[in-house]
Amino acid sequence: MRQLEMFKNVRRNDSDTSFAAAASMETAAKRYKAIVYRTLLHFGPMTSEEIAGRCELDYPQVWRRVSDLRRDNVIHDTGERRKNSSGRMAGVWAVNKETS
Repeated sequence: MRQLEMFKNVRRNDSDTSFAAAASMETAAKRYKAIVYRTLLHFGPMTSEEIAGRCELDYPQVWRRVSDLRRDNVIHDTGERRKNSSGRMAGVWAVNKETS
């Protein structure tokens, strides 16, 4: 059971390659979180789309990691809103002072 807890996206009967893929995604997710964090730390508060424009990650990779960082209490929604490329208002994210 412990092995299954480590790999939430893998079923018990999945192949060894599925477990390997899950492990590699966990590593990638940590790397992407670090990139998003460093981008916010260096450039200041930004929307997810703005973060993607400043780093080598695609927008979907960024918003997934923004969600993780917010859940981990590393970043917060500033309450500010900015228009994104679609014309919709987007939340602006910033690094929590305790973590910087």
